[in-house]
Amino acid sequence: MNITTEHRDEITIVHAEGRLDFGNAKSFQSAIEPLFEQTEGHTRAIVVNCSQLEYISSAGLRVFLVGAKLANKNAMGFTVCNLSPLVKDVFDISGFGNIMPICSDLESALITVKDA
Repeated sequence: MNITTEHRDEITIVHAEGRLDFGNAKSFQSAIEPLFEQTEGHTRAIVVNCSQLEYISSAGLRVFLVGAKLANKNAMGFTVCNLSPLVKDVFDISGFGNIMPICSDLESALITVKDA
């Protein structure tokens, strides 16, 4: 799994690429958790762009749940976008659409977290 970040204004965008499963869920979580604690960059929202995410397991879903809880705890916006049909099915079946906003593309995700 490859993880990169970029910043736009007060929003941190995390680009997730590859497979998010039991083997790398901990490293993904370790990569995103510090983003919720950043105060210097004044990050007020995090968007996870999943356009290159090929697969997600229950261990991967757990990381998104942790992210949603950290965002709530720190009064930050949090959303995911660009889910492939396979990954979107996993999010839908597990009810994650009720936990966090799921947007079809990056631009709508940026608008969603700005309005939050």
